[in-house]
Amino acid sequence: MKRYRILVVCGGSHVSGLEIMNLTLIKQLKEMGHSVTCLVSGWNDGTFISRLQALEIPYTVVKLGNIYITRPTWSIASILNLPTAILHIKNILKQNKPDVIILNDSRNFLYTGFIWNGLNIIFWEHNLPSQSIFNTITYKKLYKKAAIIVACSDFVKKRLETLILQKDKIKTVYNGIEITENNLTKVSNKYDSCIRIGIVGQVIPRKNHLVLIEALSVLRKEGLNCTLYIYGNNETEYAATVRDFIYISGLSEYVHWMGFLTDKITIFSNLDIVVVPSEDEPFGLVALEPALWKIPVVAAHSGGLTELIEAESTGLFFQPGDSHELAAQLLRLINQPNLISQMGHAAQARVVQHFSATKMAVRFVEIFDQLNRPKISKK
Repeated sequence: MKRYRILVVCGGSHVSGLEIMNLTLIKQLKEMGHSVTCLVSGWNDGTFISRLQALEIPYTVVKLGNIYITRPTWSIASILNLPTAILHIKNILKQNKPDVIILNDSRNFLYTGFIWNGLNIIFWEHNLPSQSIFNTITYKKLYKKAAIIVACSDFVKKRLETLILQKDKIKTVYNGIEITENNLTKVSNKYDSCIRIGIVGQVIPRKNHLVLIEALSVLRKEGLNCTLYIYGNNETEYAATVRDFIYISGLSEYVHWMGFLTDKITIFSNLDIVVVPSEDEPFGLVALEPALWKIPVVAAHSGGLTELIEAESTGLFFQPGDSHELAAQLLRLINQPNLISQMGHAAQARVVQHFSATKMAVRFVEIFDQLNRPKISKK
């Protein structure tokens, strides 16, 4: 196998889903023997850099920002630092001579596009671009400049194809989870008289916590003994809205705010069922992580979530926004502890087979091979 020199332009102002995937891929590529260097945002909270340091990945900090309509001071800082950032990037390219470059930010890529001319660029799309004239123009330009566009799900791939009206250079590579003995060895749940339901991730409107609260209200009125655990930042504006709704619904004693935790073992060893009620998820890592602890997921039938869960086998679906159908699906599991166990085991097997970090890295290396294949000249 050829060893590649890879430059990852990864932002890294903080650590969330995109940064976690970057770190996961970087670690896997390094373990496969490839040389990885990172370009990190000069505006960061230090967390991403500390994780790179723990992985012993070389990095360069560059203040490459964006133009923000609602944050003029940020825009001014980006413009003032752009010339220095461009010089830094040119020096990195000259020193490292990467075989391939992975980028995640479409705006950064386009307004520094001249730097990347003639290089093997992979644009890795983790978001779901809205259907707008601006995005149509942006992604058509991006399609011309990038060698390959990688979408994190077929759902995102189809959106890109709709915007660009071409598909030859767009590929799907599913995000992968690092699989270790720790997360394959699940603390055994007893399924006692009280079933523990969890929702994990950002506490923002798009995650639809209120639908789950409404479903919990239905279950409690039916006399079901269940409690809800909310994992995520409980100090957001939306969290206050959720807290008020819980109080008005008379559910305060049945809902536990657990705050933001990074220890997955602590989170998932405390749960029997996980709910993902968000709509139009580009991928939905929160729907895969519980599977490693043999926990089934009840998810909205929407977006990338439909590609991660096998209905009636590894989890259950409900129509987005329908709290009564969500309650009905939860009721099925609560009344059948054996079904929770059966689906949990099937979910773990599916994640190990299809969504491992190793499988993701192998797919990327296949793309590297494609881009670095010797060109056959036509005589």
